[in-house]
Amino acid sequence: MIPSQVYVRVLQFSGEEAVTAGQGAAVLLQFPDVQRLVTARHLTNGEHDEYVNLRAPFISDGKWFQLFLSRAGNIRADVDVALYDLPRPIIPPESYPLTYGFDDAVYTQDVFLLGHPYGLSLQLDPIQGLDLPLTKRGILAGSKDTDQGHLVFVDSIANPGFSGGPAVFKIAGTEQWKCMGIIKGQYMQDAPTSDGTPASKMPAGITAVTTIDSTLAKLGLI
Repeated sequence: MIPSQVYVRVLQFSGEEAVTAGQGAAVLLQFPDVQRLVTARHLTNGEHDEYVNLRAPFISDGKWFQLFLSRAGNIRADVDVALYDLPRPIIPPESYPLTYGFDDAVYTQDVFLLGHPYGLSLQLDPIQGLDLPLTKRGILAGSKDTDQGHLVFVDSIANPGFSGGPAVFKIAGTEQWKCMGIIKGQYMQDAPTSDGTPASKMPAGITAVTTIDSTLAKLGLI
């Protein structure tokens, strides 16, 4: 079972370029000197400053709220992750601890993807707005260093709306959970056709995740 310190950190995310609210997800991570909102860069406007719309359980009664935030690090770096410095923490830094990193992950172990595909959620209480992100379980199938950072490949389909959400795992032999990275998206393949018509695209069953560690290096934050 995924613990509360993971769920309370996942938000629905909508940037300035969004067509509709709730286009993706984001996660709150605590760094040594600041709490940051972390999401996929392709969900943002690509600029240093942006109005972002957020929605999360236990925050603002579950209603959408807007913040004007600034990106951290080199925003032109070729990595599909965006970090926003928060002027003040959204959740208390000492509460709901969740560390980040890929070093404790073991290949073929379970990895959990959290997000709001198509704006959907797990509704616990419609009156109080307690809507948790949807969760998918996959297997850590592989990884690769690329020009866009270190990518982890999870054997799972991340539907639209999972982008920007966290991929988390439990360290083997412990009760400690970590965020290994941010969901980039799923690989697509041509769907087979029998009549010679142009092939449509279908999910290939593999989701790419950009690790937090490689993101910090690409952005010049470590």
